[in-house]
Amino acid sequence: MCTKKKVNRALLVALLAAVSFLSSCRRETEGPKIAEKQVPLHYQPIEAWKDHLQEPQGIAVGKEGNILVADARAAAIVVFSPQGKLLRRFGKERLKRPLDVASSSGDRVYVADFDLDRVVVFDSGGKFLFGWGSAGNDAGQFSSPVNIDVDEKGNVYVLEFYGHRIQKFTADGKWIRSWGGDGNGPGMLHYPVGITVGPDGTVYVADTHNYRIQKFDSEGNFLGEIIRKIEGAGLLSDPTGVAVDAENRIHIADSGNFRILMLSDDGHFLAQWKVGGVIRGTVFQSPTQLAVQQDFIYASDVGGGRILKLQLSETQPSPGG
Repeated sequence: MCTKKKVNRALLVALLAAVSFLSSCRRETEGPKIAEKQVPLHYQPIEAWKDHLQEPQGIAVGKEGNILVADARAAAIVVFSPQGKLLRRFGKERLKRPLDVASSSGDRVYVADFDLDRVVVFDSGGKFLFGWGSAGNDAGQFSSPVNIDVDEKGNVYVLEFYGHRIQKFTADGKWIRSWGGDGNGPGMLHYPVGITVGPDGTVYVADTHNYRIQKFDSEGNFLGEIIRKIEGAGLLSDPTGVAVDAENRIHIADSGNFRILMLSDDGHFLAQWKVGGVIRGTVFQSPTQLAVQQDFIYASDVGGGRILKLQLSETQPSPGG
């Protein structure tokens, strides 16, 4: 088991932190073709936070709008104000390698720990409440949980990197159902990295090594997919994160292409922000996970050890960021 975990960590870090080396492998794509009814919005970079972080992976909006970051190397959850002020950190004595964090309306914080094969639960102040899970492939067990989210009813969705599946639980950790399986057909997954529940309860999965986004209902029924080739945006390359805003616009961390994409709810290209500029002295390398707070988008940059804050704006950003 120890050997497996060392291999797991090496492979996942290679996926999430080394995507900047993929630029030489990019494919030529068609010229931009924007949907006729495009929402006139752009990503406007605001600032980047690099203090108090070592390896920021998952990110979520918590109580009172604070930003929760799963710092894998520090084995802790780091809490910032929306302006980037450090508020607190917690979980170090309970966590080993947290890769994602989610917040519920019931004042709970759920953490997916990749190395422990476990979900660990705290209150919003950082007090440990309970946890569940162990290594394995049975119901309620995990094979490298990589991402997590909570729906409006408090149900918890856990995405497994090596298990190639999604498991759904009650707020208290009681198993409800699972779906997925290794493969590339509809509803199947291949080393997925990101999951989010939209405002209408639709479950979106960044099916990373199938180079697509899949959509399911809350019962696990396949609803559709955003395939690799997106008209006007070219090819997806290692999409690792997905978030959905209140208007059902889909935001994708297209890590292998060093960009964040904005799509309509039916998959039409709306806008993108290409990484490459300098935001207040900080070079943003590649987006990994995303979180939405009203018209702000927060993105983690594992390789750069940073969080980027962008705003949806009608103003076209300057070239390079």
